[in-house]
Amino acid sequence: MDYCSEAGNDLIEEWYLRQPAAVQADFDVTLKNLSIAEDWRGLTSFKTLARWSL
Repeated sequence: MDYCSEAGNDLIEEWYLRQPAAVQADFDVTLKNLSIAEDWRGLTSFKTLARWSL
């Protein structure tokens, strides 16, 4: 998963690496769940990524 700025920085990776291990783990699990789900609506794991839950 890459999202690079005009300067060539991978913005998602930079954000991810600044997060504590627990946030990285939640993010990893959520991405795995989303990758296998046909419909993301109603998935509780997706809500854990909300800013107020960090």
